[in-house]
Amino acid sequence: MVVELRPMTPDEYGRWREPAVVEYAQAWVDSGILTSDEALKRAETQFAELLPDGLDTETQEFFTPVDGDESVGVLWVHFDQTDERRAFIYDIQVWEHLRRRGYGRAIITALVDEARSRGARSIGLNVFGSNPGAKALYEQMGFEVAATSMKLAL
Repeated sequence: MVVELRPMTPDEYGRWREPAVVEYAQAWVDSGILTSDEALKRAETQFAELLPDGLDTETQEFFTPVDGDESVGVLWVHFDQTDERRAFIYDIQVWEHLRRRGYGRAIITALVDEARSRGARSIGLNVFGSNPGAKALYEQMGFEVAATSMKLAL
């Protein structure tokens, strides 16, 4: 399966942004790290800091992965312009009705090609412990654990 990464349109960005903040906040809650209110505040703050110019924020790239003419998800990547030349995935999604069909793998494969073409030497990401399916996919794709954050609930 081959997926093409096309630039996200302003309309697509507008439809993605608000639900993405809510989903990110929910991941914090599901991980048991923050309460709903704390998580939503953190998510809103981080999105505002990372995307001061929205879709046009420098070094942030938004893609709509497509299979033919069909959108299969979303990809938000930061391309580091420093000497480290890294790419960092902030959001990767496959639409729920298309999951378990190989699209996640295809999106990452397309990103690897895109990142190499931009001179990146690595691709990083964070994955919440409450998302074992994503963690398994990333490990299958060759991602290695670079750090581990742990907690003890009291």
